[in-house]
Amino acid sequence: MWWTLLSPEPLPMTTISSPPLSSEEEAIVAVTHGFLAALNAKSSADFEKYCIRAGGMSLWPPSPMVPRFCTIGVFVEQITNVQDEIDERIWDPGVKVYESGNMAAVWAPFRSKINGVVNHVGVELFVLHKLNGEWKVTGLADSCR
Repeated sequence: MWWTLLSPEPLPMTTISSPPLSSEEEAIVAVTHGFLAALNAKSSADFEKYCIRAGGMSLWPPSPMVPRFCTIGVFVEQITNVQDEIDERIWDPGVKVYESGNMAAVWAPFRSKINGVVNHVGVELFVLHKLNGEWKVTGLADSCR
């Protein structure tokens, strides 16, 4: 390799890791996991714990489909009627909290399996607001392939 010409010793491998999440950031990520658990369970009651139904969604399915826009409430109504098994998960979430502490965003890769088969993957962006001392999902966007 070209770097061996510059250095007689192999270069050390380093791992870049994210700093640990604060307790507030962990609470925010827990809400996103709760939202996805409600999605996987197709439970209207569980969705109520983690989101505001009047919030908005922008879902970008793979081509040739076009983006869809709806309220979280409409999405919940549609999901609770789905017969297929859903398994959607995120990992390696990036969390940003607005300095006043009442708004946050979580950006994370995701994959969704339908009936045990990977259906789509991409990135999800959750927008959360702190209402009455509790974090709630108020917006969601995804991009998938």
